[in-house]
Amino acid sequence: MELKSSVTRKVFVGFILVVLLSSLFLFISYPLLQNISDLSKSALPLAKLSNSLEDIDKSYSKLDLCIEKYLQVGSKSSKNILQVEMKYIIEKTWETMEAYSTTNESEALYQKLYKFAFTIQSEIEDLFRIKEEKQSSYIANKKLISIFSSVNKVRVLLDSIKYKNMLMLQQNVSAQDMLIRNMMKCFLIVEITIIFIAFVIFFFISRFIILRAKKMTTSLR
Repeated sequence: MELKSSVTRKVFVGFILVVLLSSLFLFISYPLLQNISDLSKSALPLAKLSNSLEDIDKSYSKLDLCIEKYLQVGSKSSKNILQVEMKYIIEKTWETMEAYSTTNESEALYQKLYKFAFTIQSEIEDLFRIKEEKQSSYIANKKLISIFSSVNKVRVLLDSIKYKNMLMLQQNVSAQDMLIRNMMKCFLIVEITIIFIAFVIFFFISRFIILRAKKMTTSLR
């Protein structure tokens, strides 16, 4: 009876240690999981912003083609297509500015982007007027150079915003990776400790049983 009671106590102590270690792992890992969740949530707007900026950039490339087509054809339909494309760029830029202007710095950048869009729209309207009034090629070319210069400035600004956004995404992913690695380390440490405790308990219980068995055998003799 004493043997059974002693073994039970040792097993119970071992079980308590395992439970405490498991609880410790949960206590450590929960804040890490919470941080990973927060980082994942913050990464989603960054990814959406990246898509929005890419969409605006592609729209400006399409705008270049629309301008060239208008200059070649000069039809009412080509003019309408150009106006629709420019309207889409302004609306998309406004949506991006409203959704992602989270700091004073980002708000200033998006406002600059938005102003550029309106400047380009105004210059395109001037180009329409120049073509319709059949003014000299020199004036038309001068206005065209001004339009493409503004578009290039927008692209430089877009590249700058996209680069900053990409850096923030990379930092976010790196932070998540670091937290996951730390959690894995904690998990491995706890698992190895549990296995070690189980081995020690098994060793001492086996040793205890063997010694008790020897004593019982000796006493019987």
